[in-house]
Amino acid sequence: MKPAFRREEKKTVNVLLLGSGGREHAILRALRKSACVDRIDAAPGNAGMSAETPCHRVDPMNPDAVIELASALKPDLVIIGPEGPLCLGVADALRNEGYVVFGPGRQGAMLEGSKSFAKAFMKRHGIPTRISISAFPCPMFPPLSPDGALLL
Repeated sequence: MKPAFRREEKKTVNVLLLGSGGREHAILRALRKSACVDRIDAAPGNAGMSAETPCHRVDPMNPDAVIELASALKPDLVIIGPEGPLCLGVADALRNEGYVVFGPGRQGAMLEGSKSFAKAFMKRHGIPTRISISAFPCPMFPPLSPDGALLL
């Protein structure tokens, strides 16, 4: 796969940062210190972030809305901070559209975002782990079969 840009061709990058929490604000501040970053846009951002960079009212849990924003901004890099959009596959959707994304795809994110998914993965691959049961369903993370398929 060809890289999105070559360092010798482009000296700085434009970044789209998804999220609105303290983690994303810290990432924003670190990015602002880099000479390699030209522009940072946040979505949705928060009041503190809006004092430092343009913020866009886009739901990071909506892949179509995120892709529409990315199409308008044309970032060289998209950074997804929160677990929710990662677990919903927003990174995968962006990659399918050709964007360079920092953040795992849906399957990788589910290892962290869903303990039942992680337990099923470990069992399937013979990774020792404590026995567990899922006491109640969580609407944020829909039920998955042991092979990771969505159960509706």
